[in-house]
Amino acid sequence: MIGFWTSGDGEPFVYEGLKHARRDSGAAVVLSGNYGGTIFLTVPVRLVRCDAEALFTLVSDLDAVTWMSGDPTIATVAFKQCPVGSTVEGGDGGGLVVDYLQRWDTGAVGLSG
Repeated sequence: MIGFWTSGDGEPFVYEGLKHARRDSGAAVVLSGNYGGTIFLTVPVRLVRCDAEALFTLVSDLDAVTWMSGDPTIATVAFKQCPVGSTVEGGDGGGLVVDYLQRWDTGAVGLSG
């Protein structure tokens, strides 16, 4: 298991927002829907090329087409201290923080920070 900072209760440290998360090379963005039952995306924050508002719109749209909701209390964006290779708990098996993004339309696109 990969070790990382926790909040004291064993859960990954959660940042106040994207700005604070960008200060930590081990920070990841987690997009989830269905009250955490579906993990849509888990990647290092350094790969994020948009603002937090765009992430909230994206997760809302993903949740809307997946679960017909899009409600901001159901579809969430979290910035957590989860280095590459660590897992994020959630439904459908959770998510693995990976060091690349995969484009759904054309295949994998490797990104390096």
